[in-house]
Amino acid sequence: MPNPPINNRLSSQGATAIYRAFSTYRSRFKDITRRAPQRFKNRDWHGVRADAIRRLDSYKDAVDRIEFDIRGLLADQIQEKRVWAVIKSVYSGILNHNDDWELAETFFNSITRRIFATVGVDAEIEFVNTDFDTPPTPTTSKIYHTFKGRESSARLIRTILADYPLMAPFHDIEDDAQQVAAKIEIHLRKMRTSGKIDGMVMIVFNLPNDDLVFKPIRDRFDTPKKTTRREIMAKYDLVHRHDRAGRLVDAQTFEHLKFDTSCFSPQLLAELKQDAGRTVRIVNDYIILDHAYVERRVTPLDVFLNEAAEPEAQKIVIVWGNAIKDLAVSNIFPGDILLKNFGVTRHGRVVFYDYDKLCPLTSCRFRKLPPAYEVENEMASEPWFYVDENDVFPEEFQKFLGLRPPLRDVFCEHHNDLFEVSFWQQAQQMIQAGELPHIYPYARSCRLKRK
Repeated sequence: MPNPPINNRLSSQGATAIYRAFSTYRSRFKDITRRAPQRFKNRDWHGVRADAIRRLDSYKDAVDRIEFDIRGLLADQIQEKRVWAVIKSVYSGILNHNDDWELAETFFNSITRRIFATVGVDAEIEFVNTDFDTPPTPTTSKIYHTFKGRESSARLIRTILADYPLMAPFHDIEDDAQQVAAKIEIHLRKMRTSGKIDGMVMIVFNLPNDDLVFKPIRDRFDTPKKTTRREIMAKYDLVHRHDRAGRLVDAQTFEHLKFDTSCFSPQLLAELKQDAGRTVRIVNDYIILDHAYVERRVTPLDVFLNEAAEPEAQKIVIVWGNAIKDLAVSNIFPGDILLKNFGVTRHGRVVFYDYDKLCPLTSCRFRKLPPAYEVENEMASEPWFYVDENDVFPEEFQKFLGLRPPLRDVFCEHHNDLFEVSFWQQAQQMIQAGELPHIYPYARSCRLKRK
């Protein structure tokens, strides 16, 4: 029986509806972004944070709305690939004079993958390497400037700063340029990578020559983990929408990722099949991750400290304490303050990446340890007093630092206040009062000094 003819008018309406949804999304995104200079000038940090969340939510909201609309428009033809092939063709033609054609193609793919739950790629109904051999039209505005350092580095930096004036004036642009130039000239980066380290909640792996790690959730969690898949996903969603303060690794959610099994060792394949069967499928010669988080690779902090020279290790231990404090004032409590739950980026920044016990700092109850009335109490493996689920005892953090004595001494010298209840309660009070402290994404030594 021949296939019924395709309703070209309906396909054209579908393509137009998707393009309008994309245009509306881009317009709203740009409106939010245009507020940034004024927010900065007014020091409206609450507004900055609110706009950051709006930008994050805007894409999903736009896709949600057009998915609903397109299902109503296509009705019983919503799963008809021939219809979607025509919609894609019409949509591609609409993009001929659009500067954002790559983003527009990605937007289209987001919708088809929602409708069809596409595994891998399907070139018939989604854009793969774009429909255009070259950009369909030149951009209507210049999107970058090139600066050539014909003179000194300081003069080059001065030119760049002056060419992009902020709404707030520089205090001393000449001195700023001199300091930036000096730091650039001595700035060397040392690349570091991490191996495969599994957690109790995730199977963590990376592909050869790739700086990303893939984290599918295990089907079951061994003791002492007391959590669920839903709770883990809620933690990652919290991190995605939260002000990460430069201390939380950004985890992007991906669905229906498809890989050639030749990329995986037999041991890893066996582990994925056995321990993540709800998420992982093997079809023919391909492995499919129906859900996984993808993050940039970092060096686990415990590995870094074991390999680093003592001066570098001491420096990073201090940065680790700063990371814990930055998380605290941004209303994040890591749950487990353990070396293995933190990592060091290739830029030497310490970040937190194990989110299964993460929670808002304001949900915790920080307490002092009650005094032990008998020697047996102190020696007991279980506490001799009642402990609620959200109770935290900062005095006990010292027991779990996992630092060798010299590094432990350095940490305590700079961050002994982390073992005091008062530090954590003051951070809670500041958050509840609506205060937003400045958290700098670079070391204090990188800051420009004022005369």
